[in-house]
Amino acid sequence: MAMSERRLLNNSEPKPVLSQMYRDTLELLIRLFEQQAEASPLANPHYQRTEQGFIFSLTAIYQQITSSSDPTFNQYRRMVFASRLNQDLLPHRLQVVSHEIESSTNTPLYCLIKLPTTAAAGNKK
Repeated sequence: MAMSERRLLNNSEPKPVLSQMYRDTLELLIRLFEQQAEASPLANPHYQRTEQGFIFSLTAIYQQITSSSDPTFNQYRRMVFASRLNQDLLPHRLQVVSHEIESSTNTPLYCLIKLPTTAAAGNKK
């Protein structure tokens, strides 16, 4: 096998660490709605419960699920943006939507919302 073919194959295979981080991200987001406490179920000041759902930043999720810098936050962010996160949340009637930019840190915030039963059922294929 030529060197360029090996490089191409290696780039197309998901890294095990990123795959595990994706599963951890998905489980963490689902857990946010499974917990019934009024306060945020996670010990992280970067989560905020609202009437619409849970507001969070990707930085907060990344910090919650990793204890090292491998992969880097930028690698993690690219993986999340390229993933099927909302499709994987759909069976739980959940969706991540863009919320706003936190002005003091210029950090994008997202909101995890609960979908109505009819919306989740109508989007299944």
